[in-house]
Amino acid sequence: MFLLPDSNGGLWVGTYAGGLNYYNPNSETFKRYVHDAHNTQSTILGNTIASMVRAPSGHLWIASWQRGLNCFNPASGKWTAFQHIPADTQSIPSNKVYSTAVSNRFLWVGTWNGAVKLPLSDWFSGKFKRIRYVGKRTNQKNEEKISFLLPLQEGTVLAGTWGGGLNLIDSEKNIMYDAEIIYPELKILSGNTISYVLKDEKSLIWIATLGNGLIIWDRARKKIYHYKRNLNDPSSISSNNLLSLKQDNSGRMWIGCANGISTVNPGESNFTYYRYSGGGRTSLDHPDVRAIVSDPNGGLWIGTNGGGLNYKPKGKSTFIKFRHNPTKKSTLASDNVFALLLDKQNQLWIGFSDAGLNKLDLKKQEIHPVNLRDVSGRKISSVNVSVIYEDREGYIWIAKNNGEGLIRYNPDTDRAEVFVEEKDNPHSLSGNWIHAIYQDHSGNIWLGTWGAGLNRFDKKRHRFHRYLHQPGKRNGLKNNSILTITEGSMGELWVGTFGGGINIYNAQADTFSHLTTRHGLANDVVYGILQDNAGNMWCSTNQGLSMYNVNTGFFMNYELRADLYNNEFNQGAYFKDAEGIFYFGGLSGLIAFRPDDIKKYKYESPIQITRFTVRGEDFPIQKYLSEKKKIILEAHRNNFSFEAAVLDYSASERNRYAYFLEGFDEQWNDYGTRRFISYTSIDPGSYIFKVKGANSSGVWNTVPIQLSIVIKPPIWRTWWFLSTIVLVALGMVSGFIYYRIHQILAISRLRSQIAADLHDDIGAGLTEISILNEIVAQKLPDNMLDQIRDEFQQIGEKSRMLIEKMSDIVWLVNPQKDSLHDLIYRLSDSVRYLLIGKNMSYRTENIESIKNISLTMKQRQHLYLIMKEAIHNAIKHSKATEIFLRVCLDKNVLKIEIADNGQGFKHGHKKISGNGLVNMKQRAKELNGLLHIMQNGEGKGTVVHLSASIR
Repeated sequence: MFLLPDSNGGLWVGTYAGGLNYYNPNSETFKRYVHDAHNTQSTILGNTIASMVRAPSGHLWIASWQRGLNCFNPASGKWTAFQHIPADTQSIPSNKVYSTAVSNRFLWVGTWNGAVKLPLSDWFSGKFKRIRYVGKRTNQKNEEKISFLLPLQEGTVLAGTWGGGLNLIDSEKNIMYDAEIIYPELKILSGNTISYVLKDEKSLIWIATLGNGLIIWDRARKKIYHYKRNLNDPSSISSNNLLSLKQDNSGRMWIGCANGISTVNPGESNFTYYRYSGGGRTSLDHPDVRAIVSDPNGGLWIGTNGGGLNYKPKGKSTFIKFRHNPTKKSTLASDNVFALLLDKQNQLWIGFSDAGLNKLDLKKQEIHPVNLRDVSGRKISSVNVSVIYEDREGYIWIAKNNGEGLIRYNPDTDRAEVFVEEKDNPHSLSGNWIHAIYQDHSGNIWLGTWGAGLNRFDKKRHRFHRYLHQPGKRNGLKNNSILTITEGSMGELWVGTFGGGINIYNAQADTFSHLTTRHGLANDVVYGILQDNAGNMWCSTNQGLSMYNVNTGFFMNYELRADLYNNEFNQGAYFKDAEGIFYFGGLSGLIAFRPDDIKKYKYESPIQITRFTVRGEDFPIQKYLSEKKKIILEAHRNNFSFEAAVLDYSASERNRYAYFLEGFDEQWNDYGTRRFISYTSIDPGSYIFKVKGANSSGVWNTVPIQLSIVIKPPIWRTWWFLSTIVLVALGMVSGFIYYRIHQILAISRLRSQIAADLHDDIGAGLTEISILNEIVAQKLPDNMLDQIRDEFQQIGEKSRMLIEKMSDIVWLVNPQKDSLHDLIYRLSDSVRYLLIGKNMSYRTENIESIKNISLTMKQRQHLYLIMKEAIHNAIKHSKATEIFLRVCLDKNVLKIEIADNGQGFKHGHKKISGNGLVNMKQRAKELNGLLHIMQNGEGKGTVVHLSASIR
């Protein structure tokens, strides 16, 4: 079977007897292309696919078993057939086509009768150029049975054969010869059948054979590495009959064998495995490793749960075993070793989960039981151990495995102090199950409990400070079950938890930050943490190793070989020796490595958007991705979802995803291992959806995949609709303004007409009455005139008064007299004769500054009558010689003062009242103004002050 992914996320599948199939990830369906015997020129030539390759143009070149060669155009669906024609030397030399390959300029085809090439620029001509074999082997037929072709960059093509080993093709001279002529080290392939050839990222040539296993050829060094099946080594290749090779983006090589699949990870060659394989000299006595230390000689001490104590001398591949033997005096108390400590006196402390403590004298190789006594000399019973730790002061800290608290042993006094949880004492231990002990650079002793959080021992006050998980506290401890504690290069405390990932404590800020699977950690159960020379933190978890790069803030994960290690580690089973070698133990034994030697994976895995749904319905997205088109959605289709996939299948459950909708999101959203994201009620506009992923090794894509999306606005938010609304609104406003102007002009004309009519008709009539009254009075006899003189005088006065008021009304109605300036002059005219009659002077101020202030008819009426009343009062009652009128405008507030120098009033002597004054105040109120009459005292005059808004 051949698999060939395309740029749209689809997959071409060449089968044995099933033709060609295409998998569409959007519809999750296959489309089949099979041979049609009635239409051989427009279908695939045969249903058994021997090889398949894609040219830069997108055309697929498909070798059909014993049927010839096809060219298929996926865009048009057109098939073109190329078959052997005996009389045509430019046709393919045989219909048994086994291999196809593409170089920069040529299509290469390997057949049962030699190799040919075809210019890609002229492929439709069907003129193949045959490659001539010029080698030295006698069995020329095998040398020309081409099984696999691999073009190299320098113009050379490697040609694997059926039974003829490996050949080289000179693409310029069009000749083929035996590879061992140039590279003698390849004689190992003589007579071999080559099934697959691959060049890796280090330019190593991997050669799969049928029967001779795997050959790795280092051309630069002219070296050969040969790997074959070894029945005694479970880590060897599973078969010598290899069918295919494939290297994924993480660098892992996948090998298709006759009996299954083998994998090789080049980075794993730097891990050393110590495993249980039956208990022999080269084997651990039990796979469950619980504790590790090294001695001054570089030897490694390994405590197992069930296999006792195993010692590996430096440079040796064999183990020395220490087991419980009840018949011996110097023997381990149990085979269940849970804790080891090499103290400053080079005494090896051995803690058992079920049998207390032993000490091993390394010089004498003698084992003795340890009986601890408290400060009063009483023996401490049931000291089953989970952790042993020596601080810088020489105290030995021992965590009791049965949940009975903590012991601090003083070797100088041979006495021990016991610490336990006291329910009513908040300064006691928070819990009795201790799983981790650590002393930081400041001398603080930190204790990790199971289910009761973190404790810090205050040596001065001899008490404990507790750090507990508090639900809802974001910068607090995330989990109360603590398995490991270590200190970073900046003094921060790294705390591994059972389910809460890594919690990093900053003592200055008294806060915790967190690193979990959401950030790329392999698993949230962290058993051990070690820091390498570069400051990176290596963590053993429930699912392999994680290396946290403190500079980049990213994790890199290492999943170990399943046939050698099950990737589940143990608490307490981690150690860094004097040479910087790291050791981590677990349920499958022990691994050792130098951090600098471990391959730091930098391979990015491709990422694809596999699904796009709009309002729950699938949207055909692939053509938009391949052609980089914008997706345009109607306004109501603004709820959509995306699904993505990182194309790393080695541990796909650890692949991580981050999403960003440019124009909506403010920052990238890290969704951990969740492959989908949904957006709802997105406003109309242009957006760019971006997604990036991290593979199981924690390497993120540097360039995210992206898709442009445009959500059209609803009709009422389109530019043309809004423009229409604006134009209609402008038209309505203009119409209203035009109507109001015409209405105002009509009112103005009406007012002018009324003023003219009042003046011409009523005013003239009143004037005639007054004149007639005087004429009648002149014509009457004197004796009669004396009798009715008073009545005639009243008629004349009333007539003149009505004429005066009518004159005021005409002036007020007249629209040509709407300014404040006109009002002041009108007022001055109306009182001039009265002032002259009383021999009073009259002056004004700021009159010229108010020329352009317009007033409504109502404002003119009230202002005029208020000022006229004030001046009349001054003329009648003040006995003044001068009246002063001042007008000013301050921020739309009109201020008027009318003052006289008359007799005034004594303070509190007389209440200012009368209908005139009441009317004045009422008119001021109508103007939304204030009227004040200020009496300055007897002989100091009166001031009438009016302030009103004229907006």
